[in-house]
Amino acid sequence: YGFCLEHNPYDKELVSVNFSDKVERSPFFKYVFGKHKVASKKNYKIKYARLCENLLRFFKAESIDINTLLAEGVKAIMEPRNLKLEFLAVGKMISFLEKHLAAGKCTPQQNDAILKDKHTSYTNYFAACYRLSRQRVVLSQLDILNAISHTVSSCLYQKLPIEKAVECAIKEIPQKNQKIIELIVRQYFSRGNC
Repeated sequence: YGFCLEHNPYDKELVSVNFSDKVERSPFFKYVFGKHKVASKKNYKIKYARLCENLLRFFKAESIDINTLLAEGVKAIMEPRNLKLEFLAVGKMISFLEKHLAAGKCTPQQNDAILKDKHTSYTNYFAACYRLSRQRVVLSQLDILNAISHTVSSCLYQKLPIEKAVECAIKEIPQKNQKIIELIVRQYFSRGNC
């Protein structure tokens, strides 16, 4: 039962994205794949204290319009350059991860209650521990994405510079995760030209 360690910072969660139906709707995917046959699903690995940039790039590629693609090129997908595209992609990723979280057998609160129940059997305890550790990975990713979303919306709608917007977004995060998420968000925006 080594994979059932509680609060494991090295834990990860695999999420699957239905890929084939998105190829038809996205100009970027149409351009890249053309008439080639594509895999029906793509798996992404989400780690505990890291932004899953590959999944975010997928949603940016799905969200990009043809004018942005022609004007900025692939760098608009690879780096945080276009705030509107970032806002769309982060919003899609948040809703995708919330659906993934809701599709589980139990909610994180129910799994936590199972762990605290003194009458829980040994197998049910470790099953709940396993499910909860996976859910915590997704919840951590949602905290990071909410901070990025808050930062981007502050830049877009309140016209704040990135540094000030990051400071405002970090104040909204629970105290225990503030430093890690602040570092991740600052590191993410330092690579682009927003």
